[in-house]
Amino acid sequence: MTLRSAGFGSALPASVREYFNAAYAASARARSDDDALRVPPVPVIFSAQDGASWPVKDQGERATCSAFAAVAMMERFRAKQGEKPEHLSEQFLYYLMRHTLSSKQNPAPGAELGATRLSEAREVLEGYGVCASDHLTYGAKATADINGEPPSPAAFSDAQTRLHRDFDSADYPTADKRVPGLAKRLHAILLEGRPVAVAVPTFMIAPKTTNWKAAQAGYAGIVYCPIDAAVASAGMDPTPDNGHAVCLVGFQVDPSEPLGGWFMFRNSWNSYFATRPDEAGTPFAAPAVGYGVLSATQIEHYVWEFLSAI
Repeated sequence: MTLRSAGFGSALPASVREYFNAAYAASARARSDDDALRVPPVPVIFSAQDGASWPVKDQGERATCSAFAAVAMMERFRAKQGEKPEHLSEQFLYYLMRHTLSSKQNPAPGAELGATRLSEAREVLEGYGVCASDHLTYGAKATADINGEPPSPAAFSDAQTRLHRDFDSADYPTADKRVPGLAKRLHAILLEGRPVAVAVPTFMIAPKTTNWKAAQAGYAGIVYCPIDAAVASAGMDPTPDNGHAVCLVGFQVDPSEPLGGWFMFRNSWNSYFATRPDEAGTPFAAPAVGYGVLSATQIEHYVWEFLSAI
């Protein structure tokens, strides 16, 4: 499975792939009911501003999810209460993320296929900003040039009006850098009204099928991980396959979830994801077509990178 065909694109460092293994899953499962890690039972409401008035976009065949997650985070962050978010250019951000990546040594696996990281999005937002989509539209079809169309001088000029230099962020390339309480930290950020772009590993559940392509993800937007109770013994490979980035926009309280509930996210697969969330048959599901949910357990133990504007 390639990053392009899968619609993913979060570059997963080799060190992350190595420590997210069967032993890690067993250890995390043993800690999944730790009250100290439990998210407070306070919902973060999914606003009507999200969903119909802010249509989910489509990354298409390209490995651009990190750019889409970061742009969604900035669009939602910049929108004033009750206002429709402006459309910013994923192509501008992605092109410059790839330019930033090209100057680095030993890029993460998948970079040769177009994968990027949220840390590179931060560098671009701090140094260049991001332009409106009118100045540089995004092409969803994969082409020979992975990076796509370069920005024009007008796009650079417009992007300068959206420079942003204050962020909450973290990168956990090795196990020793992980700090307990990540789910609570991201919940607190959401309570402040700030969306959060996150990167998580993807896991194989069958040949050529990941947890993000499972049936319950496709119709209900529910994406399980190897240590969620519903799939703890369902044969999911605990070793990551690739990575995917999305934007967290809310939180649903669920006392039956070991760490307190489900984080709602905005995906970048248009309306082809969570096509019928009303038919989930569970107390937790995507709040709208194109959106989804990740358990607080998955956020706590598997998010390896996040980015949120302040």
